[in-house]
Amino acid sequence: MSDMKTKFINDPEQITPELLEGYVLAYPDQVKLGGENIVVRANPKGEDKVAIVTLGGSGHEPALSGFVGEGMLDCSVVGDVFAAPGAQRLFQALQLMKREAGILLVVLNHSGDVMSANMACQLAERVGIKVKQVLTHDDISAGIGANVDDR
Repeated sequence: MSDMKTKFINDPEQITPELLEGYVLAYPDQVKLGGENIVVRANPKGEDKVAIVTLGGSGHEPALSGFVGEGMLDCSVVGDVFAAPGAQRLFQALQLMKREAGILLVVLNHSGDVMSANMACQLAERVGIKVKQVLTHDDISAGIGANVDDR
């Protein structure tokens, strides 16, 4: 067995914060960190526009956070590697994005993401944050004969 390394990882416990730190350092004119594992636009759009927020696990960057920027997402809430971010972190992002025009929350159809989104939206509703969810599906099907829940 070889001692050759195939990845550059300083500390496996800090992989998500470190990759996001590197991402925002690489594109400071496009994105910045708005909180722990929360990527936001470096130049926010007007408060009169609906904010577009999404969430999802890390490990496949830039993935969702790569869509944060002008004409795209306003905020991406990042979980650990292949794990949804918690409802509290998403709620924190919804508080950051609060505006009179409201928030559109784009939720990938993964059970952890859906659960976190539902819980965060309940919290947001309690404090008067206007949020509407849209549930998306993967672009790859499990197949014609697959169970409809697996598509």
